[in-house]
Amino acid sequence: MYVIQGVTNNTMSEDQENGIIEIGEIRNLSRTVSDKLQEMIYTGRLKPGERLVQTELAERFRVSRVAIRDALQELRQSGLAVINSQNGGMTVRPVSMLDLQNIAFVRAAIEPQIAVQACKNMDPRGLSTLAGIIEKQERLRDDHNYLGFLKVDWEFHKTFYAYARNELALEIIEKLWTRASQARGMVLINQDWGAIWSGQSIDGHRNILKAIVAQDEEGLSRIICQNIRKAEKEQLQWFEQIS
Repeated sequence: MYVIQGVTNNTMSEDQENGIIEIGEIRNLSRTVSDKLQEMIYTGRLKPGERLVQTELAERFRVSRVAIRDALQELRQSGLAVINSQNGGMTVRPVSMLDLQNIAFVRAAIEPQIAVQACKNMDPRGLSTLAGIIEKQERLRDDHNYLGFLKVDWEFHKTFYAYARNELALEIIEKLWTRASQARGMVLINQDWGAIWSGQSIDGHRNILKAIVAQDEEGLSRIICQNIRKAEKEQLQWFEQIS
């Protein structure tokens, strides 16, 4: 358990200093737990609608309930957990076909415009970074590391969209991506689906990079919309198969 100790004296011994746990350390612990829970959701070990019980999770991770509580709040803020109206506890956010359609609808309304603005502000360093991310994706695909691939997929778009210099839009897009990644991560459990999607993602990113280099704003907007609709179609097909 992590304990915060209060000290009234202005000076303290080295042993006392070593015994203090800073607030930041507890927050880092909560973030670590939150990241692990997110990974479990993405890989289907925590399924949509499954209860997230603080006492069980605290025992499982061998951390305090305070750390678990804060980790669950982070999950809720990211959109991966919701409060159960019946008992007040938290559950993994359920996934429905309507959710997938709504996420794609909002993404298609926002991301093409952000992409065009980011394209206008792009510089050589950014182009090099995006190219490096695509290379990283290729290595992860070849290693069949689809969870790692999923994270790097967002890294590509986050790096690109940051050039739009619109923090509010980026926050909205990140939340949408987190919600979409819940369904996408479950798809990637299936190796066949993972191989297909990862290849399509790399091709899509290459096309985005080519449009940026050419400063083809119209083509870039079209590519972004096509990628969103293609992802929506595939996720809906997979959802129908497992329902």
